[in-house]
Amino acid sequence: MNQAENQAFEKWAASMNTGGTNFGMLKIDGLYADTRTSLAWAAWQAARESLPNDLAAERERCAKLCEAIAAERFENHGVTDWDTGTTYYRGRDEDEYDLRDEEDRVCAASIRAMKPSALSKATA
Repeated sequence: MNQAENQAFEKWAASMNTGGTNFGMLKIDGLYADTRTSLAWAAWQAARESLPNDLAAERERCAKLCEAIAAERFENHGVTDWDTGTTYYRGRDEDEYDLRDEEDRVCAASIRAMKPSALSKATA
């Protein structure tokens, strides 16, 4: 049993001990004696274990959105040479589109590089 997780759970459980909900904190051999508390603890642990994966998936969805914005911009304004396959923007807005594409690439890379902080996991 992770002590920090257990303390966070017990703090949450204590805050829920109102309005007829009562979690018993008595432990026997490291396990909660109260069935409801034991089930709530199991659910708490399962939710915490799935949290980093959910955050990682959400970050990837956000990063792909940045890439999709750049792809849509190119679809609407970009040019691909038929003989070389070179892609580029043409016209007076080409520098602006190139800059926006770079910003979208940086955005996607930055989102992917983010790591869930201990604080976000502890307060989620």
